[in-house]
Amino acid sequence: MFYKVLGKLSTNYVNNLESMIMELHDHSITGFQRIEFTEQIIDYLKVLTADIPLKIQHNGLRLVQKAFYSDPGITYPIHKDGIRCMSALNVAVSSNDNDWIRWYSDRAINNIGKVEVFETSKGSTRNTDIKNLEAEHVEYICEYRPKKGDVYILDVNSFHTWHCSGPSPRIIVQTKFDGFPNLNFLSESLKNSNITNNE
Repeated sequence: MFYKVLGKLSTNYVNNLESMIMELHDHSITGFQRIEFTEQIIDYLKVLTADIPLKIQHNGLRLVQKAFYSDPGITYPIHKDGIRCMSALNVAVSSNDNDWIRWYSDRAINNIGKVEVFETSKGSTRNTDIKNLEAEHVEYICEYRPKKGDVYILDVNSFHTWHCSGPSPRIIVQTKFDGFPNLNFLSESLKNSNITNNE
């Protein structure tokens, strides 16, 4: 299992969230942007995480909860998150019909690319040297196409990437939890949350 859909948020809730995120989007940055949240957005998202029996990660400066903004045509480099990250909770705030997330085997990646660990002020990642456009042609083992409002958990400890097909930008809110839970543990922890019953 590389992902699991937990539920769907109301259109009104997601539209309000999108408006708040877009107020923070830097239009001078093209391609991909990480958007850190204001207290207003963090408070708004508390409805989503209030009954979750896990604590949101804190990196010493802020909660590990942010938005990923991708312009149409962007394919993010194939990577694994962090050094110890195993899973994440995502919300599709804006998504096109042909946007996708794909996962790849270690074997496939090791046969065609190199992996480097990057440490930055915003966290760490295990990136490959596979170019963005090349990523679209790598053999994958799983694909998921989120729809607007989808709440889902995903494996970030396997090689993966995403593609924004357009015409709209792809906006995903991601939350990570203390203790670096794996996907199965996270799934069990969230199965009785409000998210799973929010249609």
